[in-house]
Amino acid sequence: MYDLLQLEQIQPIGMRDDEGQILIIAENIASPPEQCEKCGNSPLYRHGKRRSTYADTPIHGKPVKVEIETRRYRCKACGTVVTPSSPSLDDKRVATRRLVRYIQDRCFGTTFTWLAKEVGLALNTVKGITQDYAAHLEEQVVLETPRLLGLDELYILGKPRAVLVNLEMHSMFDILESRTKAHLTDYFKGLKDKNRIEWVVIDMWKPYELVIGTQLPNARIVIDRFHVVKEASKKLDGLRKHLQSKLSSQDRIKLKKHLRWSLLRNEHNRTERDLENIEYIRSNYSPLR
Repeated sequence: MYDLLQLEQIQPIGMRDDEGQILIIAENIASPPEQCEKCGNSPLYRHGKRRSTYADTPIHGKPVKVEIETRRYRCKACGTVVTPSSPSLDDKRVATRRLVRYIQDRCFGTTFTWLAKEVGLALNTVKGITQDYAAHLEEQVVLETPRLLGLDELYILGKPRAVLVNLEMHSMFDILESRTKAHLTDYFKGLKDKNRIEWVVIDMWKPYELVIGTQLPNARIVIDRFHVVKEASKKLDGLRKHLQSKLSSQDRIKLKKHLRWSLLRNEHNRTERDLENIEYIRSNYSPLR
C-alpha cells in the first residue's frame, strides 16, 4: 500500500471512510526497545499489542483518524511494560505532531468551534493546544518597556481590562485582567525597567492618575485629546440644554434639531452651513459665544 501517512515509524495497512471521517489502519514498526526504561535491564519479551487512535491532518476536507497497532514488551526483571513511541505522535494528546502544528498555524485566524469540526477533535482539545502555543510564544517574546506609554481600558467579556500601549511603536504592550487601583499598583510594582517611562497618556479616570503618581513618579501625565474634547463637548451641550429650556417652543426646536450638531461637530468636518449656524449662535446666544 502507498504510504499515505508519511509518518515516521508508522506503516499504513488499510483505510476506509468511517461516518464522515477517514480512518487509516496502521502499525507501529519501531524497533523493539533494547532495555527496560525503568530498571535498565534486558532482554525484554513480547507482551501483546495495543491499539490506539490518533487524530491527523484532514484529507479531502474530512477529518482523519489513524488507528495504530503497537507491540508491547515486558521487562523480565521488574515487570515494567514498555511501549515503543513514535516521533510522529504528540506526547501530550492523541494526535500527530503535524496535526498539532496544523492547529497552531490556524488557531488565531478562525474560531475554535470551526477548527475542532474541521480536524475532528473535541473543542477543549483545540483550546488546550492553542493555550499551550500562546504560552510558548509569550516565552519567546521580549517586550521593551516603552518610553511613551498609553493606558486605557477595553471591555472584554463585559469587564473593563486595562490596556497598555507603546505609543512610539504603535503596538500593544500588555492587557491586564482588571483596571482597579490595586491591580495596576501590583502590576507597576513588578514592571521591569519602569523608570524608562517618561510620559503616560491616560483618560480622566482617577485611579490611573493615583497609580502613576505613586509607581511612576518620574513620568509626566498627558490627558488624551479625545477625552478632553469629549468633556468639553459635554459641558457645552449641557449649557445649550440649559438655555434651550428657557426658550419658546419654536426657538427650542431650532436650537435642538438644527443648531446643536453644528455646535458640537469637529471644526475640520464643518460645512458652510455649520459655519453659518455657529455665527448665528454667537450672535443670539451670548453664553455659548
